[in-house]
Amino acid sequence: MMSRMVRTAAPDPQAGTASVLLVTGRADVGGGPEHVMGLLNDLPTEFSTAVAAREEQPYSERYRERAATVLPLRRRRNVVVNSWLLFRYARAERPTLMHSHGKAAGIITRPVGALL
Repeated sequence: MMSRMVRTAAPDPQAGTASVLLVTGRADVGGGPEHVMGLLNDLPTEFSTAVAAREEQPYSERYRERAATVLPLRRRRNVVVNSWLLFRYARAERPTLMHSHGKAAGIITRPVGALL
C-alpha cells in the first residue's frame, strides 16, 4: 500500500502543539488500519490527533480510544462526499500534517491538501 503525507500548515511555535490528521479508507482487519494504529500509538501525547476512517470493527473503536477526533467516512464509492467531509474538517481545524494510507485515502486526501 502507498502512504502519502501532505503538510497543510507551518507549525506555530507559539501554539506549542502539532495536529495530525490520519486518513485511511478502511478500519477492518488489515495492514493499513494496523499501520494507522501504530502511528497513533507512536505519536507523542502532546499532539492533537484525528483519524478519518470508515465505521468498521475492530479499528474504529480502537481509533476512538486513542484519537481526539474520529471523522467517519462513507463507503469508497462516495469519493465526492468523503472529500467534502474531509475538506470541511481540515479547513476548520487546520492540521499541521495530513497522512493518508491506501489508494482510497490518497484519492480523497490529495485534493484536500492541495486546496488548503
